[in-house]
Amino acid sequence: MKTTHPQCVLLAVLLLGGAWVAQADSARGLVRRGNKAYAAGRYDEAMKAYEQADVESPESPVVAFNQGTVHYRAEDYVAARESFEKAAKTSPDPVFEASCRYNVGDTWFKEARRQMDSDLKKAVEACERSVDSYQAALTLRPEFEAARRNIEIVRRLWKSILDEQKRREEQQKAQQAEQQKFAEQMQQLIERQEKAAGQSAELAKQQESEGGSQAVQEQSAGQAKDQRQLGADTQTAADQLAQMLSQGQAPPASGGAPTAPPTPPPAQPAQELMDQARQLQDQAAGKLDQTQPKPASADQKQAAEALRKALESLSKPPEEQEQGQKQEQPGKDDQKQDPQKQDQGKEGEQQDQKQDEQGQEQKQEQGKDGQQQKPEGQKQQQAEAKDGKEGQDPKDQKQARARLADQDARDILDDEKRNRDRRTASEQQGVAPVDKDW
Repeated sequence: MKTTHPQCVLLAVLLLGGAWVAQADSARGLVRRGNKAYAAGRYDEAMKAYEQADVESPESPVVAFNQGTVHYRAEDYVAARESFEKAAKTSPDPVFEASCRYNVGDTWFKEARRQMDSDLKKAVEACERSVDSYQAALTLRPEFEAARRNIEIVRRLWKSILDEQKRREEQQKAQQAEQQKFAEQMQQLIERQEKAAGQSAELAKQQESEGGSQAVQEQSAGQAKDQRQLGADTQTAADQLAQMLSQGQAPPASGGAPTAPPTPPPAQPAQELMDQARQLQDQAAGKLDQTQPKPASADQKQAAEALRKALESLSKPPEEQEQGQKQEQPGKDDQKQDPQKQDQGKEGEQQDQKQDEQGQEQKQEQGKDGQQQKPEGQKQQQAEAKDGKEGQDPKDQKQARARLADQDARDILDDEKRNRDRRTASEQQGVAPVDKDW
């Protein structure tokens, strides 16, 4: 489609001496200066002149029209459209208004072209508005042939956008059907793997009762063969998943018509989980070859879990997949949590020692470990117990901690009294008291 920049400039220049001869001389001079700069390609200079003219004559449709031409040349089609619409609303001349509506149609046409690569729905809406604007120009000026031609151009673009939208919808339907088939295939693999794990567990029980009999060895060899076939089928599914991801297909649970060309997603956790499942399957097959059904069953269970998590991860958005990637790895969650539990246990064992060094930090450590606050009586007992701590041997300290956890309120008060007695005895023997820094 041809642009209408020369026509826009020509209209702006000719209108200066037409119906708006009553505008201020300064505004007319500024518009004339802006037109001269525009014709020379100095668009920034032209815009400055038009902006100054707008201050002198803010209701002038000519100034607004010329500002729109500069915005259009700068490819700021939103600002250009606003200027042309302002000019159309303030113009008393239907012919001039028709030119404004025509240029509004041009800006919507540009918007439609811009949205074709990002949002087809918005592109269709822009085409509709463009046609409406050209038709408004024809209503005001029936002999406006340029507007008539542009309507046909926009309609052809409109049709091509609708065809592309339909093609993408059909493509997505085909992808969704393929993805649903893949999900069903994955579910079958999970069920087969779980069944294999159960068979290995039964064989392990038989081995415990019969020992390494010939029947047990033959069954283990047969299960190893079946496991290898299951591993080959899993590898086929993994290759299919890699191909789907390379083509930019959405996860099986996605829906809605796409408005932009599909883009390949980043590497997904499902691929890593599938690889883990394959390694576990190979390990299980090797152990079955050696007639070790019990450890093979454990590997098979982990392989089934990895396959299940791979299928679940495909139904999540990419951002959730990245966040949950570490958590979705089978067999590692407990390993990650155990050190933390061990650290918490160590913190509990060292609690009394920390009370001796920093009494105030006791509450902070309890907050970190998620422990509930103790009743005031217990807090007081612990604080006073620290005064006599230097006089206690390790065995007495362990007994005191055990009583804090098991005895009722009356026993705790008795312990508190005994601790005070011990503290008094220790001080009499010359042991330095603990600083009360809490």
